[in-house]
Amino acid sequence: MVTAGLDKAININFNFEDGDGNIGFGTPNLFLKDSRDTVWSPFVIPDIPSKFTPENGLKGVIQLKYNAAYLLLRNDSLHVNSDTLTWDIYMKDEAGNVSNTITSTPLILVK
Repeated sequence: MVTAGLDKAININFNFEDGDGNIGFGTPNLFLKDSRDTVWSPFVIPDIPSKFTPENGLKGVIQLKYNAAYLLLRNDSLHVNSDTLTWDIYMKDEAGNVSNTITSTPLILVK
């Protein structure tokens, strides 16, 4: 549970694997969508130096710190005291290949 609107970072962690090892090229390449909305929010995976980009691909864990101050309860009578959301997440590599979309575990927001 997270207090809605609290100025505190939460971590969104997920595993990734890129067969070409060509992610992290400095433009928006990680996209999140709050299940309560229709807008995809772009993020940038930092540039990965070529010495870390192996020919056999790249895999690891991405940890995104998200400011809970942006997580607000919906403004309707059903969500006065709490709300639940998930994030849909996908990545795009330098060649424009798009990953599968994954869905995070639910996050409960409270007043």
